[in-house]
Amino acid sequence: MSDKELQKEILALENDVKQLEATINVIKKRITHLKDIAWDKQSKKESSQMYKVLKEDKTHTRVKSNVGDIKVDKDFMEKE
Repeated sequence: MSDKELQKEILALENDVKQLEATINVIKKRITHLKDIAWDKQSKKESSQMYKVLKEDKTHTRVKSNVGDIKVDKDFMEKE
């Protein structure tokens, strides 16, 4: 391979890398957006369930946390 061919190949690969980095950034943003949507849905669901516990329609509910699922009842919510 001549020097010009090597330079062209290197330039082509660098351009490919830039395009892939841009694509990865777009995908990361989409993932973040989808995580936000999922979190909002889960949050609304848990809020609704806790409201039902406070209104005594349910005796307890389970809430997800970073340490695992927590059983939440009316007494627990009144303390917190």
